[in-house]
Amino acid sequence: MTAPDFTIFNDDPDEWAAYQAWRSATVAAFWQRHGVSVIPVAAFRGAPERWVSPGSVWAVRGPARSSLGSWYREIDAFVDRAEPSRLVVFGNPVAEAICSVPVENRALFSRTCAAAQKEGQNHGR
Repeated sequence: MTAPDFTIFNDDPDEWAAYQAWRSATVAAFWQRHGVSVIPVAAFRGAPERWVSPGSVWAVRGPARSSLGSWYREIDAFVDRAEPSRLVVFGNPVAEAICSVPVENRALFSRTCAAAQKEGQNHGR
């Protein structure tokens, strides 16, 4: 499971960005203490890397089509700060050679609660 990805806007104060990064790390730590495997979520502001050991796997949202150039600059800077061992990119896929670490692209799937319940009924649950 990924840690919560609390929204940080470009014009938010630095203190808010740091609080959102801390919030995500705190929830992830709680889940981990209760047996859940959690992948931290990369954020370009708020310094989430201070809560996670170098060499960890990180999840990150893929770039919006309108912000490809800035996303690549931001992810390069993040990789330099966090020193991840791998990035799991959700959403819009990126080239595997975007930075100095391996990249695994994953699609986002959207299902409604009703669809999930129906699927559970089809499997005898």
